[in-house]
Amino acid sequence: MNSNESDIIIYILYHNYESYKLALNFQQFKWARLRKIYSSKYFESIIFLYLDNHRHEWINKKFVGILTYNSYKKIKLFDIEMLANKYHNYDLISFNNYYNNPLLVASEYYHPSFINIWEKLLLLMNYDINDILSLKIPTFYNNYWMAKPDWVIKYITFYKKVINIMENNNDLKIMLNQNSKYTGKLLEYPEILIKICSRPYYTFHPFIIERLPCFFFWVHKAKIYQPNRIRDPLLNLI
Repeated sequence: MNSNESDIIIYILYHNYESYKLALNFQQFKWARLRKIYSSKYFESIIFLYLDNHRHEWINKKFVGILTYNSYKKIKLFDIEMLANKYHNYDLISFNNYYNNPLLVASEYYHPSFINIWEKLLLLMNYDINDILSLKIPTFYNNYWMAKPDWVIKYITFYKKVINIMENNNDLKIMLNQNSKYTGKLLEYPEILIKICSRPYYTFHPFIIERLPCFFFWVHKAKIYQPNRIRDPLLNLI
């Protein structure tokens, strides 16, 4: 490996020129790879189709992960290289954590009917109901995580099966197209939401799929590390 290269690759996702300018803040890090994604009802989760088609970029890395152009405005970012080196024996390292915020409880609070859709989808995937509704599922939102390449490959396989079901099961499609009650800024621009979600509101698609890594890696017994702000240093993002 070239000395100027990192053995980590974190894709910094952006979707237009304005978000690209914010993504440039990450260019100071060797591990950052800026990547434009197109707007879809799955939001940043669409990146997994790109990863599937570009495995040569990351298959030999120690970790491959995702952040968005504005992630440093949403959360306190940890020192990613330190995490990868110190916790190299873990399969997945999240970039945020919500220890006292059970995934399903919080998701149902912010997106009423979330659990019904979650349960329906994962039963169709033949998972056990006790796992599907477990309060032990770790919580890390926004697809802010990195994992070993072999685990990313496993997740991509799962992800593609999920997308197929979400797109083709008629009952689930009706449920997913409901109003998720998310109060994001695009509500001020219903014409944009209609273009992205085919509805003048945020549907459930992005909120279900962004939480699926939490379930997948947990239920398949990946070794997960969630950083702690007391013992893990933060990223010096200038």
